[in-house]
Amino acid sequence: MLKAKVGRYLIDSFHKLNNRPGGMGIPNSGKIQEIVDFINFKFHENGELEEIKNTSIHQAKSIFHARYPQGINLECYAAKKIAQESLDHTHPWGTKQDNSKNLKFNNALYELFPIQELSVLDIGCSGGGFVKTLLDAGVLAAGIEGSDYSKIRARAEWGTIPDYLFTADATAPFSFKLNDQKLMFKVITAWEVLEHIEKEDLPKFFENIRNNLLPDGLFIGSVSPNDDWVDGVNLHRTVENSDWWLENVESFGFNHRPDLVMHFSPDKWVRGEENAPNSFHLILEPR
Repeated sequence: MLKAKVGRYLIDSFHKLNNRPGGMGIPNSGKIQEIVDFINFKFHENGELEEIKNTSIHQAKSIFHARYPQGINLECYAAKKIAQESLDHTHPWGTKQDNSKNLKFNNALYELFPIQELSVLDIGCSGGGFVKTLLDAGVLAAGIEGSDYSKIRARAEWGTIPDYLFTADATAPFSFKLNDQKLMFKVITAWEVLEHIEKEDLPKFFENIRNNLLPDGLFIGSVSPNDDWVDGVNLHRTVENSDWWLENVESFGFNHRPDLVMHFSPDKWVRGEENAPNSFHLILEPR
């Protein structure tokens, strides 16, 4: 019965894709990802498919147990737990509705770093969707968000992975401990976060990146060069083009890796052009 259900949902998903202009043809990895996303959606509609979902969760737990047989106790120490002065907190917009994820990004990341060696911090995690996809694969991941809007409402993944999501002002000092030992991350991401930071706070933000990133780690982020007016307030505080950002990140002690940008381009990003026209991406390594 379960096998028949899965088969029927696969067929339904192929029909959905074939009904798009140009049809689907032989599925590539992107199309297969859409099928996976469709089945994941069906998990929430049909209880019988919980058996498959639970198998995936069991596999992730097995990876965690192998890496951390004593269990996982993740702690975030933040000088400012809430970015009280941030317009994204006083005028919540993205923080109250976003929950971005893209498994194509995850898979491209796993080509650079083995899952069993990977640790990821997502700054400006909003609903925590990206963090959840990493945890589901057995990757040690955490997220910080400057507003407590989603936390106090248990919105999105704050209600499912509360031990991995934290509130913290990313322009004030913060650090992590894993099982009472200092934790540094292999990858730190920030999706449409940089433009929300005041220019005078950018040096402090990148100092925090350096203090929480392993020496051979990467910072990966998307940047929108556009204003973002909501209720008469421009939520984007640093609106600059890519040349400006490249020049300034060098002054903060990072090198840009355009070769790695190509590795994820054009559509293996958690957020990008479809969310913010003319946006671009930075992949930085500490000098």
